[in-house]
Amino acid sequence: MDPISQGLAGSLAAGAARTPRLRWAFIAGAAGGMAPDLDVLIRSGSDPLLGIEFHRHFTHSLFFVPFGALLVSLLLWLLFRRLSESARFAALYGFCALGMLSHGLLDTCTSYGTRLLWPLSERRYAWDIISIIDPLISIPVALALLVAFTRRSRNWWRIALLWALAYLGLGVLQHQRALELQSRLIDARDHREAAGPMQRRVMPSIGNLLVWRSVYRYRDIFYIDALRPGLGTGAQHYPGGPVPAWQGIPERSSVLERDLDRFRSFSDGYLGLAPASDPAAVTVGDLRYSALPQDTQTLWGLRFSPADADRHAEFYTSFAPRRDRLAELWSMIKGNACEPPTCIRLAP
Repeated sequence: MDPISQGLAGSLAAGAARTPRLRWAFIAGAAGGMAPDLDVLIRSGSDPLLGIEFHRHFTHSLFFVPFGALLVSLLLWLLFRRLSESARFAALYGFCALGMLSHGLLDTCTSYGTRLLWPLSERRYAWDIISIIDPLISIPVALALLVAFTRRSRNWWRIALLWALAYLGLGVLQHQRALELQSRLIDARDHREAAGPMQRRVMPSIGNLLVWRSVYRYRDIFYIDALRPGLGTGAQHYPGGPVPAWQGIPERSSVLERDLDRFRSFSDGYLGLAPASDPAAVTVGDLRYSALPQDTQTLWGLRFSPADADRHAEFYTSFAPRRDRLAELWSMIKGNACEPPTCIRLAP
């Protein structure tokens, strides 16, 4: 999630320690909670994929927590030991460890993918129950922790903890309901495969648990839709469109082929072909993320020329927000009356 939410989660986790130094727990926990995202500093001018490959990598592993907490707590102790005698190294280490432990677990709740068990496993875990940015969990937790910090109140810390757990629990429930809607949609289209499990995911759209992005593959096509399970209201389906699945390139052991393998691993295999302005170029997008949940245009991807197999692919991003898109997403979140073909209300 975003660094502010990770700092809040770190404070929340460190507050679980039975200590009279509650404020130190919040400060050190926040530092430990934010520290793993320093991996964004890993960059290469010659390798465009190095940054995304090492984000949520070893610094987010559960096995890195003891070492990372040692570095962060030592830095805090050196900074604050002369300001306060209550800044004890052992306590700071425990608080930082709890905060850092929360980071990988919270990131795993999103759809991005986190190497939670590295080096034992290279798998990128993603539970798809919360968006990378969601003010509905961050703001209430921040307000409750602020009161807990100023008043040294464990009751307000408990309120923040209960809200966070309840919201994550709601994410689990909504994820299951979105999966059920996706299953109904697949059956309605007669897209069931006879052999093997289908490649499919549902992921919360930005900042809410009401509207979900649905992606599934049938044969050589990915189908993109938005689903609104609702909360006590009728379910709605916002059709997106089909996207051809990326089939790969024939060249093996080339720089370009290795880049595509790395990007396929990063995107969990959800790679689709996108229109390219240059006829000689190919654009491959990560279908997990888009500006709107039913949009076929991805937020990031690779551009390359198959003829240049010994050159790195270009990593592109498309984050420019548009007011009309934000308004459309807000309309979907509110569940405004929908009419085909833009929106289809699903029978219970």
